[in-house]
Amino acid sequence: MSWLIDKWLGRRATPPAAALLLGRSETGQHADRQAELGNILALQQRYADAENAYRLCLLADATHSSGRIGLARVLAQTGRPTEALLTLAQISPDSMGYFDAALVASEVHRSLDRMDQAVLALECCTARPDCPEIVAMELIRCHQLAGHPEAAIEFAQHWLSNAPASRQVEHFLGTLLATIGRWGDAEAVFVHLLRAHPDHAVALNELGDVQRRLGRFDEALENFQLAVHHDPASTNARVNLITELDRAGHASDARRESAALLKQAPENAGAWFWEGKLADQENEIERAAGAYAKAAAISPGTASIWTNLGLVRLRQGNNHDAIACQRRALTIAPLDAAVHLNLGFALQSAGDLDGALASYAQSRKLDPSDGLTLLHEAIAQLTAGDFAHGWDGYEKRWLRETALTRQPGAPLWNGAPLSGKRLLIWGEQGLGDQIMFASCIAELASAASECVIECAPRLAVLFQRSFPTCRVVAGASQQDLDKLCAACRFDVQSPMGSLPRHTRRASDQFPQHHGYLIPKLESQLAWHTRLAKLPGKLKVGVSWIGGAPITRKHLRSHTLASWLPLLGLTEIDFISLQYTDCHEELAAVQQAAGIKIWHWRDAIDDFDQTAALVSQLDLVISVCTTVVHLAGALNVPAWVMTPATPEWRYLNQGTHMPWYGSVLLFRQTKPNDWTEVIHTIQIRLAGEVAQRM
Repeated sequence: MSWLIDKWLGRRATPPAAALLLGRSETGQHADRQAELGNILALQQRYADAENAYRLCLLADATHSSGRIGLARVLAQTGRPTEALLTLAQISPDSMGYFDAALVASEVHRSLDRMDQAVLALECCTARPDCPEIVAMELIRCHQLAGHPEAAIEFAQHWLSNAPASRQVEHFLGTLLATIGRWGDAEAVFVHLLRAHPDHAVALNELGDVQRRLGRFDEALENFQLAVHHDPASTNARVNLITELDRAGHASDARRESAALLKQAPENAGAWFWEGKLADQENEIERAAGAYAKAAAISPGTASIWTNLGLVRLRQGNNHDAIACQRRALTIAPLDAAVHLNLGFALQSAGDLDGALASYAQSRKLDPSDGLTLLHEAIAQLTAGDFAHGWDGYEKRWLRETALTRQPGAPLWNGAPLSGKRLLIWGEQGLGDQIMFASCIAELASAASECVIECAPRLAVLFQRSFPTCRVVAGASQQDLDKLCAACRFDVQSPMGSLPRHTRRASDQFPQHHGYLIPKLESQLAWHTRLAKLPGKLKVGVSWIGGAPITRKHLRSHTLASWLPLLGLTEIDFISLQYTDCHEELAAVQQAAGIKIWHWRDAIDDFDQTAALVSQLDLVISVCTTVVHLAGALNVPAWVMTPATPEWRYLNQGTHMPWYGSVLLFRQTKPNDWTEVIHTIQIRLAGEVAQRM
């Protein structure tokens, strides 16, 4: 009988087919035909007609189990569960439909939220030796739905002890064990299942997930690959495969699988999510934003999509949309610490430090172990000038993906007195940061018995001259540090970025210096002579592009053409300090406006020469970039075009940086609008020229 129902289900029976059976029933009044008719009518949701057909079936044969089960389903569907259960209770345990009746009875009890009764209805069956596997599976589900996973696991194990070939039950057992975090037990079950069924793609995928949670990523990757091999249509397995390929650094393979997933399932949100994530990693920001937006349109209730889209909007410079995306993610996942952290990023980028600190605090409350939250909270504190708290959390900077962590073979300096100690100070981050943190070196070197500085190769000559009592070593790798530590037995060591934690915990601990970097005297004289030959009264160095996409280049950089109000002032010689390839821009400005900007490659390629040139300038005008730190460390006047929400080094307010007395900040009042800043500098620069006339 059931084969005919399945046949009609597969063909999605139509009204004409039902009418045909009706005609047959009217002539034959046979119980089987009435039951078949009821099944078809129920599929069409014609419940009143279906009920009549089932009742006619039972009039013809009161013991007809298929008709009674069908009637019970219709009664339950039309809001009469008690009648449905009474109808099922009349089916004899000896009848062929007894197990099906138990399944329907359990289903009715579940709909009434009577989980104990749902379980009991099935337990009566599973005690019998002829109980089919489908009933055992349903009992396991009922235990799980009742919130008793351990009972579900115990029954599944008992069932398997009597029926070890029950593939579905064994698979479900593995899934249950994984659900409650018994990863090792789950792995053992999946491995056993796969020995008998090595092509079980779903089990391979779940085994991979378990191994990933156990930290065995290579094995997980292999099983995800096998899952996709055996079931190429499994989007879940392919998403897991892409995740592990990305984790393992196999970018091209991840890209290939992502393209396959997108082709296979163009309406799948996960496919677009990975398209966005991989594009983001490749700094293809517009493509990433478009992909995440499509993912959000397909699956608007997925928090991870919204929070990632928010991060991309932030990199696009769209603070408003970035905040909106993070708030949308929070409505979906209010207890997700990462989303609170990302909202903090967005608020801080928009200049709302108080809001950012509140978001970071909430993130830290939800996940106290997350060091990245502490780091970004610290950066917000440093931006606000709260050095006493900020430096401590700044020690978490090594958690950044871009951080190049190195481990010298000596204890970390904890701020204790250095008398009689051999100290290693080693470089980190970019040239600008190494110059800025180097302002702490002289006082520490004078206290230690010996001080060795390891720094970026471009700074080595300049640092050696500037800190003559120290030994300066050019290096950038772990191997460089290992060699240095093997040659010298250091008592303590410190990365440069950790020095202020012990020496600059308050604003009044930043000393007023007159320049702590010393260019080569012969080079200073040579550049002085070279600059003196230029016709202008004022020698001004300029730099208009700074940073990289990951360090918010879009917020810091200008086109040279936007500087024309400054560059058009007379009696000024402008000298390019731009380290990027800028020949085309310089030529375009000269051709369009007749303005000559001097650009000497020999001063840019050799940083020691850059320092000598800058030391002989009257003024530097720059965006936030390395040349600002160089000018400040040389005590050369520098005017900095500062974004509305700058990096923490420039603080969030005020006209000066605590690091350098010669640096003056000109802050944006409107994000992404430099008009007012350029106009202010133009007026001030014109005044400087007038004083020299």
